[in-house]
Amino acid sequence: MTSQGLRYALDETGDLRSAFRRDGYLILKNAISTELLDRIRWEIEETFVAPAEDARPELPGINVKTGRFQDAWRLCPSVAALAGESGVTRVLEDLFGRTPHPFQTLTFSTATQQKSHSDHIHFSSRPLGFMCGVWVALQDVTEENGPLFYYPGSHNLPYLGYADLGIEVESDETEPVSYGVYENRIDMYVRSHGCHRETFTASKGDVLIWAANLVHGGSPVSGVTDVRWSQVTHYYFDDCLHYTPRLSDEIAGDFYVRRPVDICTGVPIRGVEKTVTSESTTVPTQDINDAENSLLVAEVVQLTSEVERLKRELAAMRNTKTFRYTKQLRRIYRRVRPAR
Repeated sequence: MTSQGLRYALDETGDLRSAFRRDGYLILKNAISTELLDRIRWEIEETFVAPAEDARPELPGINVKTGRFQDAWRLCPSVAALAGESGVTRVLEDLFGRTPHPFQTLTFSTATQQKSHSDHIHFSSRPLGFMCGVWVALQDVTEENGPLFYYPGSHNLPYLGYADLGIEVESDETEPVSYGVYENRIDMYVRSHGCHRETFTASKGDVLIWAANLVHGGSPVSGVTDVRWSQVTHYYFDDCLHYTPRLSDEIAGDFYVRRPVDICTGVPIRGVEKTVTSESTTVPTQDINDAENSLLVAEVVQLTSEVERLKRELAAMRNTKTFRYTKQLRRIYRRVRPAR
């Protein structure tokens, strides 16, 4: 099977591709409508923050206390709308030469203050490079409320995993410790190769697109508040092996394979199978035939339909008089209720 190569790496014609190849990121100023950005904040707050703690939807990846809402698109349509925003996806298709598929969203109400890392360690592809992140400012970002930082040009350095940096992973339980070592070493590595840190003080509606191997993170908060609303969406592309390097043994050819789904269409992203890790054992995977694929697609469509039904029920509930009349009472209760 022959597919389009990594366009920005092979073809520098055009300002966007040339800049992305050189720097590993692009900034699109004022690219997203204020209406959509405000709707995301409203839906997140009304769905996950406003309800009493025992009445909140129980979804994995949602953490109200830390302000981290992973894959909130499951109940918040505006989050998915931003992930599929046509102006952004057109730019991605021009850069990569393939159709982009959003597979994960992370919406934040606070600054992440995350240490240096490359997204490659979390989700990568073979061929390398067919993954990217798109970060959007849902509010103005200053030097004080934890702006993003990145190392321009670091994406052109080798893709590095644990073994490349001399980091051992003794067990699944100690892997988070190994990741902490990785964060420190990857930062030292890019600085030792002449890369210099820059920060992005974004205006509301600005977009930052970064390559899979660009080293980046979140600056510490230096002001009085850590409130910093933002959303990052991660995208894969068709005809690749999609996998997680931090859970793989690439030297042994043991890849922890992902099977991502396009969150806007509900259709599995077309991938190339190799191996999948299960309890530290490499198991050859089999090609999915047409009948099995049809069953998977049908199941995804059914689940998507169920999610849409639940969204409609939630929207209908929000429009009831009872919900509107008790909204202020719920907010008062959250302020006065005793801490647990």
